[in-house]
Amino acid sequence: MSSNETEKWLNKCRNQGMSLGLERTEKMLERLGNPELLIPAIHVAGSNGKGTACALISGALILSGKKVGTFTSPHIVSVEERIRINGQITNADSFKKAVGIIELAAEGRQFSWAESQEGRKIIEMNKSELLESLQPTFFEATYLIAMVIFAEKEVDVAVLETGLGGRLDATNTCHPIACLITSLSLEHNEILGDTIEEIAIEKAGIAKQSCPLVLRNSTDEVEEAIKQIIPSPELLKIAIIPQQLNYRDEAKLLANKVLLETKFASAVDYLEEAYEKVRWPARMQNINQKVGVFTVEVILDAAHNPSGIKKMLPEFAKKTEGRSWALFIGSSSQGDIESFLNPFVNLCEDIGPPILVVVSEPQAGRHPPISYELLAEELRDYLPPGIPITGSQKPIDAWRAFISALAAAGGQEVVLGLSTGSLYLQGNILKIMGQTTNKDLALLR
Repeated sequence: MSSNETEKWLNKCRNQGMSLGLERTEKMLERLGNPELLIPAIHVAGSNGKGTACALISGALILSGKKVGTFTSPHIVSVEERIRINGQITNADSFKKAVGIIELAAEGRQFSWAESQEGRKIIEMNKSELLESLQPTFFEATYLIAMVIFAEKEVDVAVLETGLGGRLDATNTCHPIACLITSLSLEHNEILGDTIEEIAIEKAGIAKQSCPLVLRNSTDEVEEAIKQIIPSPELLKIAIIPQQLNYRDEAKLLANKVLLETKFASAVDYLEEAYEKVRWPARMQNINQKVGVFTVEVILDAAHNPSGIKKMLPEFAKKTEGRSWALFIGSSSQGDIESFLNPFVNLCEDIGPPILVVVSEPQAGRHPPISYELLAEELRDYLPPGIPITGSQKPIDAWRAFISALAAAGGQEVVLGLSTGSLYLQGNILKIMGQTTNKDLALLR
């Protein structure tokens, strides 16, 4: 399958939009010989912190000597980065081959798995009658691609991040040995529910019989609601996480708790090393750019909802170390713009207002962006008066203006930049800066 054919078929999947439910994925997996049955999985859900937890769990397992498949979403630069083997982005040939198999299965072909001295292979079954045609969504397709690649590469364990919610997410067709819910907050209310308890029930839908479910400590009401819907209340394991910790420190404690519930418990001995070596792009990522005689320093962070922004900003404040700061921001539509922007108001009160704000529109995102003019107006309404607020629809133009302004202000000795509001916007920046190689995006340093 050529690159153009691969992209054409994936675009066809994108055109399906989002459609929650397991029936289509279950049918596709059956046609593919049920690769999910060949792969023990650690299944991770949550409102925020899922990717960081998956990265640290994967890192510890890799360092312990296991062969690990990691599936996360969305991608920052290229779709292949959703699927990793031992922290490395899957190569283009493996990806294209798997896409070709998924497309044939969608057309009604059936496959099985064969073991040989050369290893495990997926082979097409000789059946003349085609099954009904199916059209997976883009997320379903990428998950199915991951399952085929992980099975063929014979990973010891897969670490899988849910896309949305849990109960009706395509990844909920996996066969986990342990599950984890990293955090709970009000999000996607139109799909997941209007209360934390309702959202918790949707995410806890990943629980399986005889499979421990680790939950970051929450309210008694949430814990009781989850106990009511999981196969057995004894399966719920509470991880006590201090409130003041950042996502990375929280993720380390959660990774420790969930790994201890698996047959890979010895991997916890490698968590400290993983903590030092794991690099998760666009999560408090420090980048530097030379502009004339000045070096400009910017923190990229993918926080994109009120709870994520609120959690991230105190960590950024620590990094300013008395310097001024500047904000580069863009976002997809927000259900509650006040809750999204209030953490920035609080940051202004804590460390002073930014010397400037530059606004742009994330490109290639799943949801339409807020227009930069509208977001700029909202920022003028919420932030203290007198802050220069400008922007551009195109991230490349906005970014160049931002970097030039930071250099003119004196560079990293004087001011620290923050880029946030959208994972896709951070991906746009990494592309602009040319930091998109497999080495740049590798999970382990």
